[in-house]
Amino acid sequence: MGDAAVELTANAEANKNTAYTINVYTMDTEGAYGDPVTHNRTGETDTTANATVEFGTPATGFTLDTEMSTVNLSGNIDGEGTLVINVYYSRNRHSVTIDSTAAGLDTSKISGAKVYYFGEEVTVTADVLPGYTFDGWTVGGTQQSANKTYTFTMGDASVALKANAHANTDTKFNVSVLVMNTNGNYT
Repeated sequence: MGDAAVELTANAEANKNTAYTINVYTMDTEGAYGDPVTHNRTGETDTTANATVEFGTPATGFTLDTEMSTVNLSGNIDGEGTLVINVYYSRNRHSVTIDSTAAGLDTSKISGAKVYYFGEEVTVTADVLPGYTFDGWTVGGTQQSANKTYTFTMGDASVALKANAHANTDTKFNVSVLVMNTNGNYT
């Protein structure tokens, strides 16, 4: 090579196909996160991968769980391809209340009022006292079911149910007329 100075220049270009992973966890109707749905993506090394556009808006009935999710749903794509962004969607919870003030309801047999997860199956039950007929379940005056047991899927809002009943007008009864005889006994 001799005495002449040699200048070497190294050029590097960021890999444009560096792998990273986005895991999406969705809460079930029992309040637990199951296995994620994994989305394998590629991006340029040393740039920011952002899952906000694709995964930042939750579906109806769910809320982005910012305590569990990766901060800002983003991270730097490292050259090793080890970036994992975790997105957690918690299931919304709403209450079912039951107005059981109608005359004739057996309030000891009314059940189902509590807080439920979106998508959870809800079953409410009611019964009436003797001499009354159950008229069904209503929400805001609109009939939902005529049955004493009503099952539905919890939506993304609280539900205020009213159990309805009315007194029977055809209740049969017997009238006995007793006459006291001279011995003081009724016959």
